[in-house]
Amino acid sequence: METSGAWEDNVAAAMRDWACRDDSLDVDSMEIVVRLSRLARQVAVDVAEVHGAVGLGPGDFDVLASILRSGPTSPKMLAQQLLLSKAGVSGRLARLRRRGLIQESVRPEDGRGKSIALTAEGRRVVEGVVAAHVAAERQALAALTPNQQRELLVLLRRATARPGDSDIG
Repeated sequence: METSGAWEDNVAAAMRDWACRDDSLDVDSMEIVVRLSRLARQVAVDVAEVHGAVGLGPGDFDVLASILRSGPTSPKMLAQQLLLSKAGVSGRLARLRRRGLIQESVRPEDGRGKSIALTAEGRRVVEGVVAAHVAAERQALAALTPNQQRELLVLLRRATARPGDSDIG
């Protein structure tokens, strides 16, 4: 992958070394994946800091934001939306229930299944942190112009599209 100017970071240096060692390697794709991984890790650290400031643990925001976005839902639907196991969702729900951020009720349609909804406190917490969460993500992309961000989004959508994939995340 071509770097602009004479500046070379450690990723570009590693790619140069790989290309010198084996010129048959597609170091461009390797560098793209390494840089995307680094960006994702940095964003994860930054948003964890935002979430931690309001006492949310790893994954808590995802559950609360999913319920805020979609409305009351079942644990099964949450597991599907968040790509988690039933056990993974159960642990998060138990933690959020203990904090008074969600409430469970029996679904009126069948009288058996559970419906998970935000409490007033849960809504207050998640609505209060959404803007800071988005700001942390926006900051991670600050080196790109708005047009470059839109171009990147189009390219990432194309690169990550899978037939039948409708996950929102």
